[in-house]
Amino acid sequence: MFSKIGKLLLCGVAVAMIGCTDYDKDIQSVAGDVAQNATEIKNLDNAIKALEAKLAADYATKQELNAVKTALEGTIDTEVAALQAAIADAVKDLANAEDVAAVEASVKALQAAAADAAAAIEATDVKVGAIDERLTAVETAIEAIDEVAEQVLADVETLKNGYMETVAFAQQAQANIDALTEQTVDLEGQVAALEAMVDEMAGAFEERINTLGQTIGNLSNLLTDEVAALQLADEEIYAKIEMVEGAVTAVNNLIGDLQTADEEIYVELNKALAYIGNVAALIEDEAAARANEDEQIYIQLNKATETISAVIVTVADLETRVAEVEDDLKAHVAAYEAYVAATEAKFQELLNTFASLSPVISTLQAQNAELKATLESLAPEFNNVKAQVKELQQTLVSLGEQLPEQIAALQGQTKELLSMLNSLSPIIKQLQAAMGELRSIVFVPEVMYDGVPAVEFKSVSYSYTVVDPKTKEETVETVYIALPAFAYYHFNPSSFDIEKGYYSLIDRAIEEKTTKAGVSNIATVMGVEYAANGTVAVELLREGLGAEVAANVKTPNFFALEAVIAETGAIIRSDYAKVIDINEELDHQIVAADTKKPVYGTVEAAKNGEASFHLIYNKTLDLNAAVKMVSKNLDLAKYGFKVNVALVDKYVVQNVDQQKSVKMENGVLSTNPANSKEAIGRTPLVKFTLVDANDVVIEEAYAKVQVVVERPADFKYVAPVANLNWADGKRGEANVTWEMIREYVYKVMDISQDEFYYTYIVKDAYKAEVKDAAGKAVVAIDVPVVTPNTHDESSYNISWNFWYNQLPKYKGTQTFTAVVTFTNLQASSERPTHVVIEMPVAVTKAPKYEVKAEGTYETSRLAFEVKDILSTLWALYKLPNTKETLAAAAEAIQSGDLATAIKLLGGVPGIVKEKATFTAVIDPKDLSKYEDNIADMLKPILGDKFAGIAALLGSALGEKIFEYLNEEQTTALLTAMAQKEIQIKVAAANAEIMAGVAGGNWGKLLEGLDALAQLPLVEQSHVDMLKVALLGIAAYPVPADEDVTVKITKTEVEY
Repeated sequence: MFSKIGKLLLCGVAVAMIGCTDYDKDIQSVAGDVAQNATEIKNLDNAIKALEAKLAADYATKQELNAVKTALEGTIDTEVAALQAAIADAVKDLANAEDVAAVEASVKALQAAAADAAAAIEATDVKVGAIDERLTAVETAIEAIDEVAEQVLADVETLKNGYMETVAFAQQAQANIDALTEQTVDLEGQVAALEAMVDEMAGAFEERINTLGQTIGNLSNLLTDEVAALQLADEEIYAKIEMVEGAVTAVNNLIGDLQTADEEIYVELNKALAYIGNVAALIEDEAAARANEDEQIYIQLNKATETISAVIVTVADLETRVAEVEDDLKAHVAAYEAYVAATEAKFQELLNTFASLSPVISTLQAQNAELKATLESLAPEFNNVKAQVKELQQTLVSLGEQLPEQIAALQGQTKELLSMLNSLSPIIKQLQAAMGELRSIVFVPEVMYDGVPAVEFKSVSYSYTVVDPKTKEETVETVYIALPAFAYYHFNPSSFDIEKGYYSLIDRAIEEKTTKAGVSNIATVMGVEYAANGTVAVELLREGLGAEVAANVKTPNFFALEAVIAETGAIIRSDYAKVIDINEELDHQIVAADTKKPVYGTVEAAKNGEASFHLIYNKTLDLNAAVKMVSKNLDLAKYGFKVNVALVDKYVVQNVDQQKSVKMENGVLSTNPANSKEAIGRTPLVKFTLVDANDVVIEEAYAKVQVVVERPADFKYVAPVANLNWADGKRGEANVTWEMIREYVYKVMDISQDEFYYTYIVKDAYKAEVKDAAGKAVVAIDVPVVTPNTHDESSYNISWNFWYNQLPKYKGTQTFTAVVTFTNLQASSERPTHVVIEMPVAVTKAPKYEVKAEGTYETSRLAFEVKDILSTLWALYKLPNTKETLAAAAEAIQSGDLATAIKLLGGVPGIVKEKATFTAVIDPKDLSKYEDNIADMLKPILGDKFAGIAALLGSALGEKIFEYLNEEQTTALLTAMAQKEIQIKVAAANAEIMAGVAGGNWGKLLEGLDALAQLPLVEQSHVDMLKVALLGIAAYPVPADEDVTVKITKTEVEY
């Protein structure tokens, strides 16, 4: 094996060295070309640098020319720009002036002078531009040369780098090959040393075996002699000696074959040791009886035993060593083979790399030739550039001589233009003033009434009753509040400054047959400002709302905007717009700022209601922010509305006027006198009054206040959650027992049972309600009740017994809390105002599912489009074997082979496959639709025995039959219903198709077949069979149950 690997390695090295030598010649050749190109490029670069230096010397002339040009253009441009701007402004202002013709001649003269100056400047610009273009061309040519040179240098550098990388790669490959060769030689040396070591060990092993054979031979001779001497004394010894001889012989034979049967040696040696041990035992027994026997036997036996043991150890050592050597040799061989494979792959990679360099070298050679050609073609361009530079120098000199005269001429023209502009200045100012004057105002309507532009004036109104103090007569007064209205106008010109005018309205009474007479006047202009889309918004405030007008007086119902120009007194009016009054009743209400502290609409309601506010006897209560005024159609505060708060004049409870125990200043309530305990328990009434800007009362509201002592925060006890399972028609129950109230209320509050009773239970002063997890009240449900303890009527239990069906719909588990609130009615009690007991219950509903089935059936049919029917039939008739073809097609159709029939007939023109998907979503309530099929659908589910009874139940109970089916049966029945529904839909679609056959395309095809039957040699029976077949493929195939794909969905629902 080693010789084969060595040969393979030497072949690989030889191939690699040959490849390196070939490519090295190519690389050296390319390197020579590169060096030559580098020299030529260097010479070219030097020539370019010389040309750049030559041109650099000429740039100073261009820069000087540019400096002169810039200075000249700066002066001229500044003066001409100012002059042109003034002229443009004047022309713009003259656009709408009446005396345009008067100044037109002057402006034209001015423009002509400006045009002459511009022409002179333009001529100069043209000459300078020509110079710039020629200089630019020179610069462009130089830049092109620079780019070519840079590209050549870059290509050369790239070629150099590629060459160096290739050489370095080849050197590295050669170094790898040398290292691999050295390792191969070293590995062969290691293998030779290993083989020598194996040979040496084999010799030692053979020598030890020979020694063992000699020792065993001596022992055999000794035993033979001893046995001959003792043969008569003990026959058993002879038998054992014979066994030993046999064992020793077997050992000698096995040792000869040690390398091929190691395991058998161990077995035989063990047997020999056993026999020898038996012999030794017999000899020891005989020695005890015969003290005078020769001890030489024991010495020889011991030697034999030691020798055999040494042989066993030596064999084991040899086997271990041989195994280690074999493992080490295998590892070296594997490593060597892997290294050879890697080396071969690397060589292949090197070969591929060298091969890939060949196109690069060719490309570089082509580029080198191209560069040479480019350098040769640039020589005439260099000469052209030199000539252009010389021409430019001459042009610059010529221009330098002409510039002073041109500058002087332009300066004269500029002064002339400035003079003309100064003479036009008064005319321009006059025209500007005329252009800024307002000339017209046009109304921009946002609404139209009866086709007439109009403005809607919206207002709100409210009424109140006034009582004459003398006559006590009541009269109703109505107040109107005009809301801002806006009218939009176009001012011409749009640039007019609206601050220069004063604005008002003028009105007219126009007789109308569709609108009644209006009010006496119109509105007041409140403001004018610019608005969107170039309009001006005029804010108007309606006047005279509600004023009475005599019947014979015409009320103005149209208005126009009038603008008076402040500077000139000129009056400009707009077109007229119609007045539309829209009035609605004022919406107003007094509401509590805190919904937990309600206010009442009447005094009686406040007297009978609970106290909304509590005044601590030794403190004050500010009621100014206790309520809010709200309106849907008016900003009340903006129009001066406000809420006043005061005490009701008198409120007597049990002959005691509650109002005298308190006083109010600026909406702040306190006891009277201050800090008076006499006021504790009193319940005075306060009045909130909504008034307008004239303090007219619009609305009133009332509230009760209770004077109390200062109390701690409300006390709350939350009972443990009661876990309940929902049951239809059953009740749920939760309790707070007397023991719980004692432990978690009385003891925690440190209050006696009697005190709690007289403070909170008196008059059943508690409120019970039920809330869901979100805190929303649950209505129409039984609430907890407080009942006396049967054993001690002075103690109380709280029981909540409700129907599960009273709970709202939900799924899963929801928590509902019954809240019982006890109120402290003892004004002097320092106990909390409220004691709240919460009783949560978690009610779990078993899952309830809504099961639906969705059936799907994908199919297709053949649709027919009329295209060339007659021509196709004629072609069929013209066939030489028309009769035979039709007969064969009819036979194929009769046998059910439609495809063959159509092929024989050459296809059917206009017939295309039309795909369709039928779907049906079914739920249990749809069962009544299949009343006639319920028994058939239930037979596979319930069997023949119960299907009839179930069908009767299905007809009577409808979807309720599903309540008696398990989940598997429900799925099966819904699946059958979905399959039936799909079949019904397909049948309906086919019926519709057949109904349209006569007047549709299929009908035309059938007519064509009838015409075909009239032809000679065509039999009617064949045509009839074809018509039946065609009508069959025109319909959708009605699916079997298994053709319908049914998907069952199960969704948990609330109940």
